Amino acid sequence: MMIKKIFLILLLILFYSPIYSQTDSSFVVLNDSLQVDSLKVVSDTLKVAADSLKISIPRDTLRPVYYKGFVEAHPQGHTISKYNIDRKDYRFTGDIMNSLPFGYHADLGSVGNPSEVYLYGLGFNNISYQENGIEITNRFQNALDLNLIQSESIDIIELPTLTSGFIYNNRSNPVTLNIITRNRVTSRPYSRMKFYQAPENEGLINGQFSGYIFRRINVSFGFTNQSTDARYKNSELSNWLFNTSIRYMPSNQLNIIAAYSHSKLNVDLNGGVDMSSTPDLIYNNVQADVNFLDRYNKTSRHNLSLTSIFEIDSTSYSNLSVYYQYNLNEFRQNELTNDTTELKIINNNSYKTFGVNLHQRIIINPLSLDIIGNYEYTNFDVAYNQIEDYATWSLSGKLNWNILSGMAVPSVFVKTSGMDDNSFFGYGAELVVNPTEGLSIHAGISKYDKPLNRFLNIDLINEKNDVTIVEAGIKSHLPFMKASLKYFSIEQSSYQFGRLSESIDFFRQPEIIDYNLSIFKRNGVNLNMELKFWKFLLQTNSSVYFNESALSAYSIPAQTSFGGLYYVDTLFNNNLDLKTGINYKFFGERGFGAYDFQRLQAAYSLANNEPITGINAEKLIGNSYQFDLYVAGTIRKNAIVYIVFENLLNTGYFVVPYYPVQPQGLRIGVAWEFFD
Repeated sequence: MMIKKIFLILLLILFYSPIYSQTDSSFVVLNDSLQVDSLKVVSDTLKVAADSLKISIPRDTLRPVYYKGFVEAHPQGHTISKYNIDRKDYRFTGDIMNSLPFGYHADLGSVGNPSEVYLYGLGFNNISYQENGIEITNRFQNALDLNLIQSESIDIIELPTLTSGFIYNNRSNPVTLNIITRNRVTSRPYSRMKFYQAPENEGLINGQFSGYIFRRINVSFGFTNQSTDARYKNSELSNWLFNTSIRYMPSNQLNIIAAYSHSKLNVDLNGGVDMSSTPDLIYNNVQADVNFLDRYNKTSRHNLSLTSIFEIDSTSYSNLSVYYQYNLNEFRQNELTNDTTELKIINNNSYKTFGVNLHQRIIINPLSLDIIGNYEYTNFDVAYNQIEDYATWSLSGKLNWNILSGMAVPSVFVKTSGMDDNSFFGYGAELVVNPTEGLSIHAGISKYDKPLNRFLNIDLINEKNDVTIVEAGIKSHLPFMKASLKYFSIEQSSYQFGRLSESIDFFRQPEIIDYNLSIFKRNGVNLNMELKFWKFLLQTNSSVYFNESALSAYSIPAQTSFGGLYYVDTLFNNNLDLKTGINYKFFGERGFGAYDFQRLQAAYSLANNEPITGINAEKLIGNSYQFDLYVAGTIRKNAIVYIVFENLLNTGYFVVPYYPVQPQGLRIGVAWEFFD
């Protein structure tokens, strides 16, 4: 099925590219369109100098104005560029997060499952995901399934510092992750395609196109389809993602962009292997029983935005967006069963959001000021909660002072926000010192109020969660090494912990019955490094966590490490850019949890506040590791060939119980781009 899709889309792209190529040629400036020879006169007396007949047609100086992110002006944050993303091993956007400082993808094994992603030791209900500065987080879950983000449309992933993350989103989540989409304007039509194939008929195909339809109007669109057959019972996936935009460029200072994206995700949710039935067959995908044979979720999203970007010069930048978002989750559990002892859930949960977002940057040396404002109104229809609507607003500012040509950059920031009749406030400060070129030292602190997720605790609407964050780090950018060493500490006074009933098998009925408010403390150290020596490259993203509160120890491994050792070289007269080597993943000891996929929240304790333990009363899961053989070759800067021999040692393990990871297998993919 995937092969047929690949050939069909390829034919469409190849058919349309020549058409747009011809259209684009009409915009090319023809400096030599009037040649003297065409006006040649026989009589010498009428001979005219060639230069006098040349008509000078000035080249078009139209310059697109692009979106500017948050980290660009505050480089103590972290970014991953499209160039680096293309050379990483990933199936979907969540896998890329393992490369971010304190990043950890809690893999649920089967492709398409809504795996939780942690940043700075925080996951669901603590991270705001944005696309070009516009919030795309699910409004009633305060979480996001990253299968809904089109990975091939990403241009830059940016992660601001933890101390300042809350000022960029209106929910005051500690972490803000902003996706800057790939919306580049080129003089010639641009097309790109990617596909990969893996066992169990797993595959992905992506196509992108961009080109002019009129002199000042550029259009682009992209699509992704990812699917797989069932590896274990009830684990199929079908995921369609589509996006398009129209960019109008009335001047070199102003661009207006209308954008639309649509997602249609259907995923089976088997809940992992049923250890009470087939504990000895956990890694036998054919014979093992699963917790749910009849459970799935369908997600449909429509996001529409209109953005104006205005940049007079390098000292003034404005971004104003109005947007509309619609999200429908169709969650089904035991829909077809007649067994009255099984918990049946047939819920449609949806929301509609209308919003306005503003980002203003002003630079008056040695000062620079960022102002971020947002207003949203959301209407809900959620089966498990009676909230009908609410309005949120926020206004924040960050002031930077550039001292001694950037040798020291202190900054202060403040935020005020509200949700209906409740108001919240926060503030913080950071200092960046650059003692030498290629070396910077950063420290920051912040304190603020965070609203509780009222869809988790409707009776705690007026409660606040006090958050205190400390962060410090050192970053180097040298020819042979790029590295950052960071420390963070976070304390939340009223963290919402989901609890399960102690009288049932929580793996077979993982519906959260209530939430407990408790103090949450977590701190950790991270090393994110790329070290080059000769033609070898060592990459590592390693974190160690020191969990100071009891329940926090069960939600994330004590240590995580991701990276690899590679041979990197340019071969065949610079026609092949090769990266090949061994990827590795390491997960330290971790506890047991169960996911309520309707709420997209995890529970780590029972109603009596005891931590969840395994079927055999295990307290913690032991260390786990995996090695992959990875080959990526860029051919003539246009095509990339990927070959991944996954799980070389065929190690049987699970990151989250009891969801076995992918076994040994071969995944092959190709991505290529072309103009005209």
